[in-house]
Amino acid sequence: MMPVKGAGAHTVTILMYHSVGTIANAGIHARNIVSVGNFCRQMRYLAAHCHVISLDRYVTHVLSGEPLPADSVVITFDDGYKDNYQQAYPILAQLGLPATFFLATAYIGTGAIKWEDRLSWMVRAGAHSELRASIAGLRIERRYSLQDQAARMRAVDDLVGLLHRVEEGERQRVLEAITGAMGVADRPHPSDMMLSWDEARAMAKTPGISFGSHGVTHCRLSRLSAEALRAEIADSKSRIETELQQPVTLFSYPYGGEGDVDERSRRCIQANGFRCALTTTYGRNRLHSDLYQLRRVGAANRGELGFRLGTWLRASAAGEAMKAIYNSMPAGSR
Repeated sequence: MMPVKGAGAHTVTILMYHSVGTIANAGIHARNIVSVGNFCRQMRYLAAHCHVISLDRYVTHVLSGEPLPADSVVITFDDGYKDNYQQAYPILAQLGLPATFFLATAYIGTGAIKWEDRLSWMVRAGAHSELRASIAGLRIERRYSLQDQAARMRAVDDLVGLLHRVEEGERQRVLEAITGAMGVADRPHPSDMMLSWDEARAMAKTPGISFGSHGVTHCRLSRLSAEALRAEIADSKSRIETELQQPVTLFSYPYGGEGDVDERSRRCIQANGFRCALTTTYGRNRLHSDLYQLRRVGAANRGELGFRLGTWLRASAAGEAMKAIYNSMPAGSR
C-alpha cells in the first residue's frame, strides 16, 4: 500500500517519542516505549517517503513564510532516556535524519528518575501478586491483581492517571506506601535509565541532532508559582547550554496537555529566548501555526504498516478510512 502523497503539502507533522527499547524494561512506563525494531522500520519509512526536517528549520519557515516541502516531518524525543543514545541515535545517524531531544535536566546524569517510571518499576518489579492503594484526596481505594506483566502494566496505567490528579505531597505519600506494599523499600531503583551529559555531548556533535529544554523536574508549569516557573524554564536552559556549549532555543512543555499550557508559561518561555514550544495536543502544524503551541503526533509502538495507517496518515483527508482499516488489523500486525 503506497503512502498518500499530497495530504501533507505545506504542513508539518511533529512526531513525539520518549523511549526506544523493550517493554520488558520494568523501569520505564510502558506507554512511553517504542520497540527498536518498530522504530527502525518507522525511520526507514520516513527516510524513503517523507521530507524529514529539523525543528529549527520548521521554525525558520514559519518566521520567513517560506513554503514547506510536501509531507514534512519533524522527529522529537521527550525526557532524555538513555536508550535515546543507545538505540535511537545510531539509527537516526545511519539514515541521516535530524531530531530534537528535550531534556528534563534534574534527571540527566544524576541517577534520579521521574515518578511515573519509579511507580512502573515498583509495581512491575515487586514480588507481590496483589496491590492495595488508597488515595485520600480522591476518596479512592483500589485493589489490583498483579498476576502477570499485563495486569501489572494495567495497574501502572490506572495509578499514573489517578496520581496526576493529586498534589505533589499526596502523590509522594502514595508512592511511599506502594514502596512498602511492594516490598522494594530496600531495593534501589535503576540508576542508569537516563542520559548522561557525556552521551548528550556525543550526540550533539552530529549534524542535525539538537537539544531543547523540557524543564528541570518535569512538572506541570501551569501549577507553579511565578518564581518556580521562572526557575524551571531558565535553569533548565542554562544547564543544557553550559553542558553542551550551544544555544538552547527549543522548548517542550512537560506533559503538554490543554491544562498544562497557559499564557503565563508562554510569556516566561518567550522571555527566556525560546523560539518555539511544543505541546502534546494531537495534530499537524502549518506555516501560520502558533509557534508556542505547536501540536504533535505521538508515535505508537507499531511496525511500518501500522505506523502509516495509525500515525502518519491519520490526520489526512482519508484519515477516517485509514483508521477503519487500521482498527480491523490483527494486533500482531500493527
